[in-house]
Amino acid sequence: MKSLSILIAGSTLLACVAAQAQFRVCNTGSAHALTVAIAQRTFYGIQSTPIKASGWYHVSPHTCEILYVPVIEQGEFWVLGFSGKHVATVDPDPWEGSKTIASADTFCVSPTEGFTSTGRNYDSCPAGLTPAVFPIRVMLDDAHERIGDFTLNMDPASFAMQESPNGNPLNGPVYYAVLARNPANDNFLVTGPKLSMGDAEADAAHRCPQCQVELRVKNQCIAFSDGNVHWAYVAGPAGYSEGQTQQLALDKCRASGSTVCKIIRSSCATAEGYRKWQKAMLDKLLPGVSQFDNH
Repeated sequence: MKSLSILIAGSTLLACVAAQAQFRVCNTGSAHALTVAIAQRTFYGIQSTPIKASGWYHVSPHTCEILYVPVIEQGEFWVLGFSGKHVATVDPDPWEGSKTIASADTFCVSPTEGFTSTGRNYDSCPAGLTPAVFPIRVMLDDAHERIGDFTLNMDPASFAMQESPNGNPLNGPVYYAVLARNPANDNFLVTGPKLSMGDAEADAAHRCPQCQVELRVKNQCIAFSDGNVHWAYVAGPAGYSEGQTQQLALDKCRASGSTVCKIIRSSCATAEGYRKWQKAMLDKLLPGVSQFDNH
């Protein structure tokens, strides 16, 4: 899977600017137009401005669209970019210090015309708007320097294989996960949500070279339960939450003859599961940032 690239105007990301900073999206591809929406907020100490989303920005091949934003001392952007039925994504496993991470955050957009909206919306949107997943999150987190101009380069060819649920790019990418077992000791592992089945299998192999994949899921949850007689694992039906899937695993464990069962591993390869995983990752990479994620 190819990753999007961030190119910075000037010698450093944290460069001093005068009155305005530019957020520029460039379509580096040669064949397909790009449609983009962004959401943005600014931090001031322990306070943050409301998140504002806007779109749509249509970017032709080999051109850029410049969006002027207020000077940011500490802030972030979310980006939804798509071409046809395929959506832009980034590696869901960011390295420490990365400014760009994958996201499953949802904002209200208009599916047919230009729009502006405020706030993060997981459940409902005002009339005329619909929730959409913004799969890219750009973190600008230095509280002492001001952020200079920067450019997000997007090539539609690099995300041409990132499918969306029901072929609708507003639904974000499809997520995958696997459950693997070590036959030598019956230890199990469950991967976090990945953007391809190959990535999920590679993660399991990296974490446990001896393990064998026993269960593969796509936009579903996995749960593993251990009992005093036997263990059990399940893939929840589409639409089942992590808690509902855990209950299925417990029921299956008890049905196998165990009188004492407990959940050992579970994970959801869904947008909600990714939001949970993302919060844990943000707390690790940028302590304190996730406290703003309810705003």
